[in-house]
Amino acid sequence: MSTRALYGFKRNGVEKISSCESDGYPWSLGVQMLTFCRNSNPEEIGRLFDKIEMVPFGESIDGKELLDLPWDLVSMSQRSEEWYMNSYDYEDDLNYLYSYIINLDTERLERWDMDLDTDFFPASPSEEVNLRDLAEIDNAITKWNS
Repeated sequence: MSTRALYGFKRNGVEKISSCESDGYPWSLGVQMLTFCRNSNPEEIGRLFDKIEMVPFGESIDGKELLDLPWDLVSMSQRSEEWYMNSYDYEDDLNYLYSYIINLDTERLERWDMDLDTDFFPASPSEEVNLRDLAEIDNAITKWNS
């Protein structure tokens, strides 16, 4: 069975969030997101945020490349054109164990772990990692890999 997760970005009340249908564990998707944050700074991530145009889930754009986050994060940072990402109405589907949100307002990667007793995400992140603190990112990579 696959481990589903949500991932994406948030800035000034705008969320660009999509779903990952497998390998959503902290040691997989979480470490991918941390590695991306380690190799980028908040300003670069903000420029990438501006390039992402959301597309309704399941739709495609003729002649445009649909971003497969997080796997395309490295190539995305090296390209200049807009990227398209499937949006997902996650509020109607609570079948996600984890959520990884790069919050550009707080400059933190937020990890949200679903409360398995209630089947809801808690009111605050389970963990936050400072995007400007490389040692903190490295410690989280080590911790999430174990």
